[in-house]
Amino acid sequence: MLVIAPDTAGPTAIASPNAAELTQNDVVETATFAKLAPEGKLEVRQVWNGVMAEGLRVARNFVSMEQMKQSVAHTMELRYSGAVLNGDPQFDDDRVNNTVTVTMLFDVPNLAGTKDDAWFVRFTPTNMRGALSVTPTVGRRTPLAIPSFPLRAKYSFEARFPAETVSAVRDPQSSTVDSPYFNYSITSTFRGNIAKTAVDLEIRQDEVPAADLAKFTQDVRSINEVSLGAIIIGRGDILSNVAAAGGGFAATIQARLQESVDKTTETIKSGKLTGGDLIEAYCWRSNAYGHLGKMEEALQDTAEALKIGPNSPQALSCRGYVQLLGGDFDKAIASYSKAITLGGTSAETFRIRAMAKFYAGRLDEAAEDFRKAGERGDKESRLYTDLWLSWTLQRLNKPLPDEIATRAKTEAAGEWPRPALAMLAGMLTPDAVLDGVRAKTGDEQAMALTEAYFFVGQLYYARGDKDKAREFFDKTRQMQVLPYLEHIAAGFELQHLGAVK
Repeated sequence: MLVIAPDTAGPTAIASPNAAELTQNDVVETATFAKLAPEGKLEVRQVWNGVMAEGLRVARNFVSMEQMKQSVAHTMELRYSGAVLNGDPQFDDDRVNNTVTVTMLFDVPNLAGTKDDAWFVRFTPTNMRGALSVTPTVGRRTPLAIPSFPLRAKYSFEARFPAETVSAVRDPQSSTVDSPYFNYSITSTFRGNIAKTAVDLEIRQDEVPAADLAKFTQDVRSINEVSLGAIIIGRGDILSNVAAAGGGFAATIQARLQESVDKTTETIKSGKLTGGDLIEAYCWRSNAYGHLGKMEEALQDTAEALKIGPNSPQALSCRGYVQLLGGDFDKAIASYSKAITLGGTSAETFRIRAMAKFYAGRLDEAAEDFRKAGERGDKESRLYTDLWLSWTLQRLNKPLPDEIATRAKTEAAGEWPRPALAMLAGMLTPDAVLDGVRAKTGDEQAMALTEAYFFVGQLYYARGDKDKAREFFDKTRQMQVLPYLEHIAAGFELQHLGAVK
C-alpha cells in the first residue's frame, strides 16, 4: 500500500543529506618491492561505507570464503598477470560507523615493467571504473543519466622501492577536472624511494541535460589527459646509475646535476635542436649550472637562450632564475617582469618573481605576486605559495587571508607540507611538525627536513627570535639539497642575519 497525501500531484524524490557518505568507497593500494625487479607484493585495502557496507554484509551470507577468494584473485589476475592471493581476505566490520574494511595481500610476479631505460608500475582506480562514461551527443535530446550518483570515491596508490636502489627528487604535482556534474583530482609525489598518487572523484548530479552533453563529454575525456596511470622510475632515479651514489644523498644530488649538465651538453652539441627546443636545453643546463654554483656558466647559457629568442618568456624567466640564484634580485625582478609582459604568466613565473621581491625588501609587492601565483597554481604548488605568502604577511604584521587559515585548519593532519602551513597559522608547534617529518625515512626524510627546517626558521624570524631563525636556516643549508628553493633562500636569510647579528 502506498500512502499519498491529499495535496500530492506526483512522485516526490526523497533525498538523504548524507547520501554521498552512505555510498563512499575508498581503496588504498600499497606496492612493495624488495629489489628493483618485476616481482613485488601488493596490499589492497578497500573500505565500504553505509549502503555499500550493508550490501557486503548480506553478500557474505551467500558467498563462501573460497568463492570470494576465487573472485578477487580473478579480478587481480586481469590487472596483473600471474597475481596470486596470499592468504585469506581479512574483514574488519565496524557496525558503529557502518563500515566494512577488506584487506588482501597479493604476490605479483609482474608488478613492475621496463621500457627503454625506465621502470614503471601501473595502477588503476578500480573503485572509479565505470563511474563516468561518455555517449554520442549528436542529435540527442534527452538527458544522460549518471547511474553512479551519489558517489564519493578515493583511491591511493603507494609504491615503496628499495632505498638503496631508488631515490627520486620530484616536486608534488596536482591536476583537477572540475565540472558541474563531477570533480576529479589527482595528486602525485615521488620523494626518495616512495611514490604516492591520490585520486578523488565526486559525482555531483544524477543526470546531464542534453544541452550540456558536449561539455560533459569533453570534461570526462579530460580525465585521461591528466591521469598518467603509472609511476615512472627514470634512469636518474636509480642510484646505481649515479656515479656518486656511495657518497650519501648530498653527493647523489651533485652527481645528478652534473649528469644533467653532461647529457644536455651532448644534446646541444649534436646540432639537432633548434628554436624553442634549443632554448629549453640551454635553460635546463643553466639551472643545473646555477644549482652547482657555476654562475658564470649558467649566465652564459641564459645569454645563448636569449640570442635565439630575445623576446622568449622562457628565456627571460631562465635568466631571471639564474639572477635570483646569484642574489641579483633587482635584475631578476626585471627579467621576470619582461617575461610576464610578453605572456609568461604561469604560477611559477609569479612565484619566483615574488621571491626576488621578498629578498629585495619589497614585501608588499611580493605578497601580491604570491597571491597571483596561488590563483594560477595547482593544488600542490599552491601549498608552497601559501607558505611563502604566510610568512611574508607575518613580516608585514598582516593577518592570513581567511581561505589560507581555513586550509591550514582543515588540512593540518594531511600530507606534507600541510602541517607546516598549520604551524605558521599557530595550530601546530615546531616540535610537532619536526617530529612528523623525522618519522619519514631515507632520502624522503632528507628532502622534507630541508623544507621543514626552513619553514621553522621563518616562523622564528616572524616571532622576532633571530637566533633560532639563524639556527634553522643553517640546518637547512647543512642538508645540501642543492636544487631546493629552501636551500637557496636559507643562504639569503643567513647572509642577512649575519649582517645584522
